[in-house]
Amino acid sequence: MSNETNWLEIKKEYLKRTVDGEKVSLAELADKYKIKPSTLRSRKNREKWDDFLKNVATQTDATSNTVATNGNDTDSTRNECAQNGQKDSQNKTKNIKRVIGQLGNKNAVGNCNRPPKGNKRAEKHGFYSKHLPDETMELFDELEEINQLDLLWDSIRLKYAAIIRAQSIMFVKDQDDITEHLKKHKVIKGMSFTEEKEWELQFAWDKYATFLQAQSRAMGELRSLIKSYNELVDRGMATKEQELRIQKLQVEIDNMKDEEVGKETEDWVRAIEQIAAKRRDENG
Repeated sequence: MSNETNWLEIKKEYLKRTVDGEKVSLAELADKYKIKPSTLRSRKNREKWDDFLKNVATQTDATSNTVATNGNDTDSTRNECAQNGQKDSQNKTKNIKRVIGQLGNKNAVGNCNRPPKGNKRAEKHGFYSKHLPDETMELFDELEEINQLDLLWDSIRLKYAAIIRAQSIMFVKDQDDITEHLKKHKVIKGMSFTEEKEWELQFAWDKYATFLQAQSRAMGELRSLIKSYNELVDRGMATKEQELRIQKLQVEIDNMKDEEVGKETEDWVRAIEQIAAKRRDENG
């Protein structure tokens, strides 16, 4: 069974069971077809399965109402329609199921079988699924449910974690903390064995200048992300939890480095860079 046919069968089963009045468990349906519930939920929301069902039901009602009002609107006609209400409901369910059964049939074209509003998006998704690896496509589907604020929040946390981790990776003990890096290793074989090694020395001031510059740039990017997040919060797009978590992070950052210290750090970076350049010139 191809991936497309599989999704078509899942959609048909979900729609038919929903028409029958059953509250379909996505977890159970996902388990039956061996897919992740989050992937199924994402697909259902993206392709607007429930909206499709509502559209079909509305169009079926419109057709029934048109037929009912074509004749003379007499008391006997209204009584007859009321008595046949249950039969009409059964016919409506049957018609809706017929439309569902025709999904995927290119020859089944009619008012009740027009594609849902999200059809263009579904076509685009089909294009992605054709070219992206399964693992990437699964992540692509799961990301569909992440809103803009949560995406920004994840970016903020990743950036902040990278800044904290850099403290230990780029740590400079003191001014005598020199790192030797083997830049080139050459062995010449001939009448005599010759070995050449070229070392690159990273002095403390070079390493520290690089660290401060990288940290300053990273903090600038972090502040930009936080600013974007706060702009969305100010527009009323955030829940209370989303609002509080950014406030907590801002307090932590302010404790680590306020704006005045940040300016001093930038001045310090420039001073260190000048010293490092001067020392490099002196060392040849």
